[in-house]
Amino acid sequence: MLRIVAIDLETSGLNPETCQILEIAVVVDDLDNPQPIDSLPTFQTLIKHEIYSGTPFAIQLNVEIFKKLADKNYPAMTCKEAATELHKFFDKLFKGDKINVAGKNVGTFDYRFFMQDPHLRRVADRFFRHRMIDVGALFLKPEDDSIPGMEECMRRGGLNPIVTHHALDDAKDVIKLIRIWAERQKQVIPRLDNVPIVLPVYGLN
Repeated sequence: MLRIVAIDLETSGLNPETCQILEIAVVVDDLDNPQPIDSLPTFQTLIKHEIYSGTPFAIQLNVEIFKKLADKNYPAMTCKEAATELHKFFDKLFKGDKINVAGKNVGTFDYRFFMQDPHLRRVADRFFRHRMIDVGALFLKPEDDSIPGMEECMRRGGLNPIVTHHALDDAKDVIKLIRIWAERQKQVIPRLDNVPIVLPVYGLN
């Protein structure tokens, strides 16, 4: 069983020391037993703060999130509440096992935001494997020495290259891309003397 957990955050900027998580989304997939994307186990919530800080570009990009957060009746969680529910979500599905985390820049972006909050950090320390999967590395081209962005990954994967910047949509796109990459590897394996599929992973240190 090869289970992948795609994680995507929407944030108020790029710097985890000065900006904040606005939304967390998680999608769980089993590459050995793929189910319809919309039927996969998911976790998603907006994150509320007493005071918001960030950059103008990111705030404008996430203006719809801020409109929802401005409504006191709209369901949202604090980071502490989200960490508690996320811990329950992972524990139910994985029974305490470590998980394979995937995303676009997940190790250099999303993980760093997790580390800034003590509650989310405990979840990451408890469940995340040390190495993480960046889908950008799956769609590198030999003639191109730069890791492609999400839109270019989707283009190379044959998907509609539209990134919605909605965390749950983006996490589902990560799963779609990993599935496409895995299927392509199956076609290559016979020419490589049955070399097993190994997802490229990158350490955090």
